[in-house]
Amino acid sequence: MTTDKDAGAQRHAARFDPERPRFRAVHAQLAGLLGDFSLALSSIQRALDLEDSEQPGYAMRVVEYHRIRADITLHREATAIRGRLDEATAQVADTLQERLDKAVADVEERAKSEIGKVRSETLGTLGLLAAVIAFIVTTTQIADRQPVDEALRLLTGCAGMLSLVFTAFAAVFGVVRPTRLILPALLGSGLLLVAFLT
Repeated sequence: MTTDKDAGAQRHAARFDPERPRFRAVHAQLAGLLGDFSLALSSIQRALDLEDSEQPGYAMRVVEYHRIRADITLHREATAIRGRLDEATAQVADTLQERLDKAVADVEERAKSEIGKVRSETLGTLGLLAAVIAFIVTTTQIADRQPVDEALRLLTGCAGMLSLVFTAFAAVFGVVRPTRLILPALLGSGLLLVAFLT
């Protein structure tokens, strides 16, 4: 003879019977949430196969199982799309990082090149100015001991030489357009010529 307690235990056990359609449907939902889509789809199919069409509410349960199957399929597709999107995003991020690194390296290289060029130009300018100052001081000291005509000729030659030196410097370092160097070159040549001919 079965007691009420035994009957309750049987009903409770029947609810967790793996071959009950409702158990399979719940199992399918859980497997789908955990990302095991093949197990989820096979479980919901098993629930559809086990469902007894003679039982009341059959149509409602089958509609619910089809909704669960659609949810699992949708979740599977969304997960696949999210995975592809994450992969594409990572690829774009890597590509952008590579381009950014290359651009930074190029800018650094150009900056080093420009700094080197400015440094060499600055050193060249300082050297030229030191030479010019020495030249002017020496010429002035020599001219100071000469008669006035000789001193003027020496200073005129010095002015012509300085004009030509600065013109050559401007041409080498590209300070101004070449057409603007014609007049200083002519002036320097003219002063040198006057110094030698007088």
